[in-house]
Amino acid sequence: MVVFKGGQITNMLVDKIKPNPFRDVINIKLALQQPQQLTIQLVDMTGRVELSSNYAGKAGVNKIVLNNLGNLSAGVYFIKIITADTLEQQKLLKIK
Repeated sequence: MVVFKGGQITNMLVDKIKPNPFRDVINIKLALQQPQQLTIQLVDMTGRVELSSNYAGKAGVNKIVLNNLGNLSAGVYFIKIITADTLEQQKLLKIK
């Protein structure tokens, strides 16, 4: 699998981040061309990192679950998925 994004080759394809809006859980489905380390961050609108987790991603489809998020304040967040050569970011809404 080779993914082109903005004319550049990337090793990651983010398939789904759901639900949006979320309450307590975020499910992430992504595909990697090769095994690599992932860092997933949940960042609030002020830029404060509310959650940061590292994962050993495997080649192929990866399913990651972020749970116990019910204590976060309602509002807009950005989820960032970071590898050595890629940053994917998506806006999410947290509801009570």
